[in-house]
Parts: sequence; C-alpha cells; structure tokens
Amino acid sequence: MQGSNHLVFMASLLPIKMEGQTFMLHHLGKQHWREMNAMIGADTSYRTQGRVEVPFDDDDLDNVTKWITRKKEEVGGTNPLQTRIIEAMS
Repeated sequence: MQGSNHLVFMASLLPIKMEGQTFMLHHLGKQHWREMNAMIGADTSYRTQGRVEVPFDDDDLDNVTKWITRKKEEVGGTNPLQTRIIEAMS
C-alpha cells in the first residue's frame, strides 16, 4: 500500500519547470508505467492525461518555451518528452 501511495503522488506531480533529477525521475517513471501493461500482461489502470498551463505574460511564455526545448534535448530520442504549445485565437 505504501508503494501505491507513493506512485499516486509521483503521478500527480506537475513536471512543468521542474529541474534536474526530479524531472528525469518523473519523466522516466511515466514511461515505465506506460509500458507496464505489456510487461505484466494485465491492465494496471495507469492513464495519462493532458493539462493546460496558461502563461502569466510573454516573459513566462518565453521561459516555458525555453524549458520545453531544454528538456526535450535532455531526455533525447529514446524516451521523448511529448508536449506542445498551442495558441488560442483572441
């Protein structure tokens, strides 16, 4: 049960602007759980979902854009970071 609670906590962390080993732990942990059903041959009920983050201003948008670019380079092609920036029409 303790391990289960820990995994729920890790899954609920918000990775945007997260740095260093904490980001990589979160990123690789999500990848591991995406592959778990095939590994054990059963449905673990693990699901991922998207979320929207609205920047405060142009500077915040610039910082998030730089963070995404840097993290995509850090994780490389083996376990790519799947994220995008969308624009709303005003």
